[in-house]
Amino acid sequence: MTEPELDAWSGLRPIPKGSLYHRGNGVLAEDNVRSKPHKEALILQLNQAVSRHPRRREFPLACPVEVTLHFYFVPPRGAAPVDRPSKISTGDIDKLSRLVLDALTQAKVIVDDALVVGLLATSWHADRAGTRIHVGPARGNDGARLPGPWPASETMTP
Repeated sequence: MTEPELDAWSGLRPIPKGSLYHRGNGVLAEDNVRSKPHKEALILQLNQAVSRHPRRREFPLACPVEVTLHFYFVPPRGAAPVDRPSKISTGDIDKLSRLVLDALTQAKVIVDDALVVGLLATSWHADRAGTRIHVGPARGNDGARLPGPWPASETMTP
């Protein structure tokens, strides 16, 4: 039997993960104060999605996974009607993705975000803000599921 897949929708306006900076005394902090409460709310939504999943006992996934993220933003007033928003109004897509990947790990959808071997992230203007999240087992070129999880003795070393 293959691992379960998770489809989830978050109606929260996507927020980029902040960059870390040194506050002193060995303390690191994020420069985006909105990212922590946003991630906590996203974790709650992901926990609810997993709890409603018919195969919820099979989470967290411990195999190589592919993640698809579609970020939707309401265009600013007066903006030209285009499909893709500008980075100026939405943040870098990599920082948007990192916040979601951290939430997937903390919500126990996946064991570790290091298991993400495929990532597709898009950013769009839409009537409402939110994020469509899909997580599933990674597939090879032939469509077959990639092997995993690997025991610690089989991990690759440089």
